[in-house]
Amino acid sequence: MSDPIFSIIAPAIRPENYKRFYHYISQNTKVPFEIIFVGHKPPTEFVRENFNYIYSRVKPSQCIELAAREAKGEYLIPSCDDCYFSENFLDKLWEQIQKIDTNQYFMAIYDAPAFQEGEPTMRPLLNKKASWHNRETGICGCYPKKIWKEIGGIDRRFIHTLFDVDLAFRCYEKGLGLHRIQDIHIREVYPKNITKYYNSSRLFRRYDGYNEELMLSLWMKPDGQLSDTRLLPFEPFEDTNIKTITQGEQGEWWGAS
Repeated sequence: MSDPIFSIIAPAIRPENYKRFYHYISQNTKVPFEIIFVGHKPPTEFVRENFNYIYSRVKPSQCIELAAREAKGEYLIPSCDDCYFSENFLDKLWEQIQKIDTNQYFMAIYDAPAFQEGEPTMRPLLNKKASWHNRETGICGCYPKKIWKEIGGIDRRFIHTLFDVDLAFRCYEKGLGLHRIQDIHIREVYPKNITKYYNSSRLFRRYDGYNEELMLSLWMKPDGQLSDTRLLPFEPFEDTNIKTITQGEQGEWWGAS
């Protein structure tokens, strides 16, 4: 396999989605890529040369950071294992990236409204990050790996959400611009049994408030305005035991230390 251009990285705890995830990334794709899933439920049957799984019981944000450190691609795309990708996703992304200076920009990909699997129409859901949209962010972003490394990756205090908004704000702080990629999208899909999904995701929802309060402390000035510079120092993940011990705020993640 050729060296990957893109590394799609994700925390992964739903094996029933792995094959579907791979299909929507790989359909009609000519651009070399790799998928790196990190989690505590590795695939038992589905194996591909460019589909990699790292076993770990750490919190979701640390899964993403761990995958980023293992990635071989020039560009990192943080994602989730329950996502669909639009047709020719990587080819169209690569075509547009070649037209911009990625030393000066990070990229954002359209996040289409989520919907329930099996329904003929989309089922729009509340975007909990809407309050941050008065400043454009890299939600569903694509980061040159060199930029990811320069800004230091994910802050270890985040548990499972809003770390991507913090990444985007730190890109702005560094003087980078945002280039919005056109004509492709990522879409999260909920299963037909929505009650089962919500029951299984209660752990995630339990810590939404914590992540939002953390973002406020990092970027919201006392007058209620967003700051152009981070208000508290960045706290990186440490290399030591990054696969085995949850660092920073933990929550209750799969028996992690």
